[in-house]
Amino acid sequence: MQQTRSGNESTIYSRTLSEKRHRLEIRVQEDSGALRLGVEADMNEVGILFRLCAVFYRYGLNILQARIRSPEGQGIQDEFLVQLPEGSLPVPAIRSMIDDLESMLFGGLSVLEYLSRHQAAVPRTLPGDREGAVFIEEVEGQLALVVSGRDRPGLLLALAQAFYLMDIDIVQAEIQTETAGGAVRNQFVVDPEDNRFESQEFQRRLLEELRSLVGHEPHSDVV
Repeated sequence: MQQTRSGNESTIYSRTLSEKRHRLEIRVQEDSGALRLGVEADMNEVGILFRLCAVFYRYGLNILQARIRSPEGQGIQDEFLVQLPEGSLPVPAIRSMIDDLESMLFGGLSVLEYLSRHQAAVPRTLPGDREGAVFIEEVEGQLALVVSGRDRPGLLLALAQAFYLMDIDIVQAEIQTETAGGAVRNQFVVDPEDNRFESQEFQRRLLEELRSLVGHEPHSDVV
């Protein structure tokens, strides 16, 4: 465990695991009443975001902001700003959470099995929720899925599950939640090598699935 302080941030826990098969570095900092988590690993495959979100959801962490990156497709460099349940998360719980992150990334444990063990499940949209919008736009020459709507526990987990089930590789993402109004705007850049996005039918099915999770107001579907 490492303890340092700089301004309004303090590192309350850090761990670096380095073995022949993988490297995993996790940093946890206090940041103005929230936690800032950094996760770096020498691995990258479809479903990583789903696994990370499952662990955060199991510990009751609400993701306020996130920046997801996969430099050159060789690893992950992710940062999350999360709201704590009841204002705090004891260090033993942080250690347990990091153990879970390692198991989810490298231990071969499935997300559904993990959630089932802890009596949790991926949430779905409540009937009548029609405050959200989902569309595809071009961002700096790459296609991105843009999701906006009302925040609720497990929303990002449900979206990440949809990406996993449809074998969509998210190479970059920006997550933003307005703490005052509870509105979210999430932008997911997809793998530019995924030729399925050239199909209007594939885009239609994907948008339909995502809209079933967040609700939908009419919007131009494709770029």
